Amino acid sequence: MVISWWLQMTKALINDLKALIEQGLEDVPFPYVKGNSVRIGNIIVRSGKKGCFVFDMKHKSEIAQTFSKTAAVAIAKKHAEGHNVVTEVLNIDYEIEKNYNDALFFQHSYKVTDDEMRKEVLECRLDIATSKIDRGRSRLEDYIYN
Repeated sequence: MVISWWLQMTKALINDLKALIEQGLEDVPFPYVKGNSVRIGNIIVRSGKKGCFVFDMKHKSEIAQTFSKTAAVAIAKKHAEGHNVVTEVLNIDYEIEKNYNDALFFQHSYKVTDDEMRKEVLECRLDIATSKIDRGRSRLEDYIYN
């Protein structure tokens, strides 16, 4: 008895969500996935081989190209809310990209070297690069969630 009631409520909730999405969320700055893109209002975030692209469908223009999807979503959300934070977010995204590439280099160098002293130095540099990546992502998440 309780299980059938729960199933009915779940099905009703799913139907309500489908109806909300089908009505259109272009005017609502609420992120949702449609196909291979993330949509926030009239802003679309698409991932490609060279990073992520942020498009404004209302004005039919590209807003930005980013390295990380987190940066693209941050730009899209703030743009949908009417704020222009492209420069600040792109600076943070550049720091993430630089430290990501550094981390890849340090990790590869660590694997191929036999010198123990060099391994210790590379391990320390790898830790620093990954902590800078985490700090940058945290700063981007502040743009998304605040």
